[in-house]
Amino acid sequence: MVVDDYAHHPTEINATLSGIRSGWKRRLVTVFQPHLYSRTRDFYTEFGRAFLNSDVFICTDVYPAREEKIEGISGELIANAAKSFGHKNVIYIENKNDIVPVLIEQVRDNDIVVTLGAGDIWKFGEEFVSEYKKKKDN
Repeated sequence: MVVDDYAHHPTEINATLSGIRSGWKRRLVTVFQPHLYSRTRDFYTEFGRAFLNSDVFICTDVYPAREEKIEGISGELIANAAKSFGHKNVIYIENKNDIVPVLIEQVRDNDIVVTLGAGDIWKFGEEFVSEYKKKKDN
C-alpha cells in the first residue's frame, strides 16, 4: 500500500502517522520531503520527533518552493534529529533520484509506504509503485 499525504508540518505528520498506525498493524515506511528552508530551520527538532512513529524514516532534501537556499539548512537536520530522539532506521537522501532505488531496497511485502510533503514527493511514490510492480513480476 502506498499513500501520499500533503502533511508538511509536524502536527499534521503526527496526525497522519497516528491514523495509519491505528488503522493497520503493518510496518510503516515514511518518506518525507521538507517544504521550505525556513520551516525546516524552525521546526527540524519537532519534525525529527514526529517520525518516531514510523519503522523506516527516509528524509529527502528540502523542496524550496518560493525560497532561496539557507546555508546549513537541509533535510539532514531532520534526519539527525530523528536519530537523536532514538529512531533506529533513518535514511537521508540528498538527491531525489535516489529515492526510488532506496525504497525498492527497503520495502518488504505488506509494508505501508507513505510519502509526505507539499512539494513533488508524490511523483516518487508513483514511480516507486511502477518499479516495485516490475520487480515483483520478475
